[in-house]
Amino acid sequence: PPPPPIPPRYNIQHPSSNQPPTYDPIGDDIISNFRKISIESSSRFGNSPYGLSPAEFRQCGKQMIDYIADYLENVHNRRVVPSIEPGYLRELIPPTAPIKPESYDKVMKDFETYVMPGITHWQHPRFHAYFPAGNSFPSILANLLGDSLGAQGFSWAACPAMTELEMIVMDWFGRMMGLPNEFLPFTENGRGGGVIQVSFKIKKSKDLFVICNQKLFLSKILYYL
Repeated sequence: PPPPPIPPRYNIQHPSSNQPPTYDPIGDDIISNFRKISIESSSRFGNSPYGLSPAEFRQCGKQMIDYIADYLENVHNRRVVPSIEPGYLRELIPPTAPIKPESYDKVMKDFETYVMPGITHWQHPRFHAYFPAGNSFPSILANLLGDSLGAQGFSWAACPAMTELEMIVMDWFGRMMGLPNEFLPFTENGRGGGVIQVSFKIKKSKDLFVICNQKLFLSKILYYL
């Protein structure tokens, strides 16, 4: 059945404005088109809410692991910085998103053919501009595991284990760096372990000094990492 009609969209006016809300036909068109594409595309995923069946994911995942291992093992054979001109990719990629999904093999072929020639290989042994980090094999595997959970640890209630594990590991790092106990969460008189109180103080300060220039206010804030 066709989707239910979308109610008209209006521009939101500031409470202090005396002008009535204005109708936004362009916004309606964007929402309508996007919703239509989303409904049409979702029907191609079959019964799986994840885009692939478990069997397909296993197969593609194993191929991806092999690709990553081969890339890092042989990255020294690639050019460190790409030999391309700005805007090269626009000539190679279609101007509109595909309506029908492509196979994993086709996507990986396109990646190697079009994307890789424009990559600066940060893990190349002759790349000395910055430092390699965050892509060790254990880190890559950990990212796979974390992404599979899809959890957001912005509060204890949102994901208790993630919040507590983060505090514990940060405590490890604090001890490794020799920070005073006052900075650590699990020590006597320790006051570390979170940033909620900092966010609250910023909001409270903004509420108390509403007439303060925002640029001036932000320039006075200190963040500790």
